[in-house]
Amino acid sequence: MNADAARDLRERLTDPRELCSALGLIEGPRGRHWTTQPGGGVMVRCPWHAERSPSCSVRRGDGGFVVAKCFACSASGDVLGLVAAVYGLDVERDYPEVLREAAHLAGFSLDDERPRVLPPRPPPPPEPEPLDDATFATLARYILAACPLQGEPDVARYLNSRRLGRLALAEGWGALPGDRVRLDQLTLDCIALVGRDAWRRSGLAVREGKHQDRMVWGQHRLIIPWRGPGLDGAVLTLQRRTLGPPPEGVGKYIFASGRPPRFPYGIDLFAEEEDHEAPVVWVEGAIDALALRALCRSRRVPAQVLGLPGISAWSRHGDLWAQYARRRRVALGLDLELRGQAAEAVDKALTRMGETLGAVATRIDRWRPVGHHDWAEVWAAERSKGQAA
Repeated sequence: MNADAARDLRERLTDPRELCSALGLIEGPRGRHWTTQPGGGVMVRCPWHAERSPSCSVRRGDGGFVVAKCFACSASGDVLGLVAAVYGLDVERDYPEVLREAAHLAGFSLDDERPRVLPPRPPPPPEPEPLDDATFATLARYILAACPLQGEPDVARYLNSRRLGRLALAEGWGALPGDRVRLDQLTLDCIALVGRDAWRRSGLAVREGKHQDRMVWGQHRLIIPWRGPGLDGAVLTLQRRTLGPPPEGVGKYIFASGRPPRFPYGIDLFAEEEDHEAPVVWVEGAIDALALRALCRSRRVPAQVLGLPGISAWSRHGDLWAQYARRRRVALGLDLELRGQAAEAVDKALTRMGETLGAVATRIDRWRPVGHHDWAEVWAAERSKGQAA
């Protein structure tokens, strides 16, 4: 077998998306909820462990070679490691077979014999059902009480720099500990509260591997509770944010795995019977919802502000969420930059949103954060100006 085969294969298999497609990580049985990444990379469901939501980044690394890294189980490898994981092989023990399978993907044979092609490993067994809402709400309530914003000075400084500290405090936001010892202790406390099985089904824990049960993505330390409707406002999922740049291949914001928000941010404060002349204003994200609500109060502008977890969420929940606009004025305060491949998808989502709301609302206006990137910047600028005065 050619001694340079491994290097040759690494040089041939350099397109992350084509490779993942050939391995069944996009179109195959594992290909659910995959997403694109900058630079031609993709985020797919991890071939090293069972999971519902993609957490494995496959991209071009240094030198242009494919590298894979799972941010949930911490498994990683090059193109040969990824091929081995999909086919259930061990890179060291089954090295010749791994090379043959990779060569087959690259479209050539390593010798004169026809390479034996293994069928892809069957998809992993389905994950356990997500935690029920009541138990998750109990767990979230404990985490938020145990992790107050005031206890983490760097998180508080970040929010205060954007003039959001008091607003976030009033709405019960929290902050994860910044050191591993306290974070691990928080994990043990959560397990003691709801049990290990419930903790693993919460979407907040690493479920497999050497870091099993640890808080997944502990660097996402700002905790934002997304609540359900009604007076109790039970927390249905937790969103977290990094204070600085996120790990490569991971978004700045993450939700508890398997628990995307089912309601817009601020729905617990929505008043059904409020004056229908007060518009329902849709913005993107909890931070903009927090800022615009405060901005409207300071300017004495009546409005009910609701935050979308992302414009794509409208395609899943828009028909339900449109009920909050029935026989009301609506304002779209979304400030979305249409760039690259995402432009067409965002444009379609906005069109669908306008059509759905137009069928029930009395009027639709457009609100823009003039002169600023988003509503949080508008709020910070206004507060700074007021303090200077």
